[in-house]
Amino acid sequence: MKHKKSNAVLDTVLVIIVLTVVGVVWFFSFWTGGIINTDLQADAELSEGHTEFNKITELPSNFDNLFVFVFVVLWVGALIASYNVDTHPVFFIITILLLLAVFFVSMVLGNTYEEVTTDADFTGHYLLYPKMNWIMTHLLLVAIIVGGSVTIALFAKPK
Repeated sequence: MKHKKSNAVLDTVLVIIVLTVVGVVWFFSFWTGGIINTDLQADAELSEGHTEFNKITELPSNFDNLFVFVFVVLWVGALIASYNVDTHPVFFIITILLLLAVFFVSMVLGNTYEEVTTDADFTGHYLLYPKMNWIMTHLLLVAIIVGGSVTIALFAKPK
């Protein structure tokens, strides 16, 4: 793995994309599950299965913690992968320039997530996921921290 140029950028992009996709999918799946649960509870003909499907209300806290776990695992994996890549210092400037583009995209994704989740149709639903909501609404800060630490792991190692 000699002289890979932009491992920090690719690792940061991977973390941001996975966080965004997982966050949006989980948010909409539990929002949809809540609607289905409300309809099932109101249907008198379906007496069985009410209590089992009602357990869906316990899942958001579990998935909120799982989201943080996925984030930490991706971050640590990116740090380890970046440390193991032999990179020439001349690519540091290129990495910083590419990271600026990644930071811009993460800012747009974070703002889009916040705009969608605070829409009137999803009133209060984002409050079920406080950790995921914080990470996603502060995605630019998260990207800067991840990108910075991965860049440090990539370039600040003894030769």
